[in-house]
Amino acid sequence: MKLKFIILFAIIYIKVPVFGQSNFSDNPLDAVFETKDSDNFWIAFDKMDKSKENPFVEYIQKGSPGVKAFTENRIINADSLFTVVKKEN
Repeated sequence: MKLKFIILFAIIYIKVPVFGQSNFSDNPLDAVFETKDSDNFWIAFDKMDKSKENPFVEYIQKGSPGVKAFTENRIINADSLFTVVKKEN
């Protein structure tokens, strides 16, 4: 049992630094609180009824790395986002 625990701990200990998020600074003073995504969302939202084109294309193009990562796994694309927002509106 003790050997299994040691092996499990070693795997986790090695895996986290190798596959963890490494593009972040260790200095908390370098942290950035990104608000432009919220502003860009509401700009796109306000254009929904006025524009013939999907305003969320520009929202995703201008998006921060957070929006781009969230798009890949959750939003999928601008058309999908437009459909969901239009349905909820």
